[in-house]
Amino acid sequence: MKTLEQIKERIKELREEISRLELEANPDEDRNYITNKRAELFSLKWVLGE
Repeated sequence: MKTLEQIKERIKELREEISRLELEANPDEDRNYITNKRAELFSLKWVLGE
């Protein structure tokens, strides 16, 4: 089980990674990867109740 701090850190990492991917990625090729990262971010935020 991850601690609250680990979850918050992962949320921060995901936000940064998604932002970077949206700027650098080819939308057609990386769309599924970005979608998966957004789903992970949504899940972690749900766990925290945000």
